[in-house]
Amino acid sequence: MKNGDSKQRLSDVVVRKLEYDPDGPAHQIKWDDDTNGGERGLGVQVNEKSRSWLYFGRIDGTGEQVRKVIGRTDAWTYARARKQAAAWRGMCAAGVDPRDPEKKKQKKQQKESLRSLWDDYSDAQDLAQSTLTEYTRLLAHVEDWMPRPYREIIKADCRKRFDEIEQTSSQDQARRVFSLLGSIFRFGMDIAEEDNPATDPTRVLRALKKMGREESDPVPRYSIDQMAALGRELRDWHDKDVRQCGQEVAKWYIWWIVLSGNRLGESSRIRWENVHSDHVILKASDTKTGKRTGKDFEVPLTTQLGRVIEALRPLSNESPWLFTSFENPARHISGKFVLPAARRAGKLVWMEKTDDEDFAPVHRLRHTLRQVGCDPTDATDPNHRGLGLDSNAVSAVLNHKIEGNVSQKTYSYRTGLPKKHDTLQAIDDAVMALTGVVA
Repeated sequence: MKNGDSKQRLSDVVVRKLEYDPDGPAHQIKWDDDTNGGERGLGVQVNEKSRSWLYFGRIDGTGEQVRKVIGRTDAWTYARARKQAAAWRGMCAAGVDPRDPEKKKQKKQQKESLRSLWDDYSDAQDLAQSTLTEYTRLLAHVEDWMPRPYREIIKADCRKRFDEIEQTSSQDQARRVFSLLGSIFRFGMDIAEEDNPATDPTRVLRALKKMGREESDPVPRYSIDQMAALGRELRDWHDKDVRQCGQEVAKWYIWWIVLSGNRLGESSRIRWENVHSDHVILKASDTKTGKRTGKDFEVPLTTQLGRVIEALRPLSNESPWLFTSFENPARHISGKFVLPAARRAGKLVWMEKTDDEDFAPVHRLRHTLRQVGCDPTDATDPNHRGLGLDSNAVSAVLNHKIEGNVSQKTYSYRTGLPKKHDTLQAIDDAVMALTGVVA
């Protein structure tokens, strides 16, 4: 290390290759690059004869600096050191000095604002920039609350503001705003001191069933005519200007969303190394549910999804990503790129977001997949006629929460793959029929 302290994305391999600079300072430190997926506050200290993991942070409430050695690199792996650094960072955020766990917690200001709680929450969640932008947009509905002490926001405030947002925007928008606020308030409850507890005032909305859809309020789904239009456009989508804008990859990306029900970001981050003969693995770190449970998710490969995989092989351009970026094969496709690319080709214009819809147009395909599986077979409205499958089976396919211990075991990781395959295959056959494309 020629320049003393600096940042670099650390790993066990990188640490083993670090060299001590005899012309540099006695203690030379490389900090993990937290802007590139690393762990904030974690570093490796290289001396003439040893290397040690190091944590640096500040105690919330006092600003006191904490610099503590975790352990030698030959005894601690990067993963283990990273976990320890995250634990100590959590202690600092809670006002506890990691150097002395028995030391009394530092008192936080009781008048802590909602804005400061939101800042702490967003830092702890390590949100993607797109998610952070969307959450910031939602919180604009309660901008006047942000300077207020969050413990002073009460149930009556939540009821009143929910109704205001519902009237000026939509009920779905109000639900999304208060679903986010509920997560922030529960985070405040988790980090609050025992003698200064916090509450979640948004619970009153769940008690009134305002936070969940009523049975008479169906999940938005594309109509039969819209699905047929999608099928025609995808079938006829030519591959001109493939090198310039990746139209062909974008087309198969849309098909993957249509047939798998995966979320946009989850689909874009699939690697070829996780593509197997009968399933594709979505890593826990790349899925919304996996970030909470720590479990990978298996997408069963139906006949139709298998054809998508085969169509992508000649387009991979030696990229590690299933959906590669044509501008830079080392990177995956961006979900934000897909719709603009489609519009440049004059396709999928009908999927534009409208004023009365607060959901992303492509994400609505995920809703459609669920409803095709769950809607009754004898529904009067053909647009709400489905396969009548077990809702838990469809939830397992979409990586949603499964109700009941028996179902959780039935559709658990690995053992539930055959059942999920049969469910998704039936749905894909029905979806292909709706699009008018012969499977």
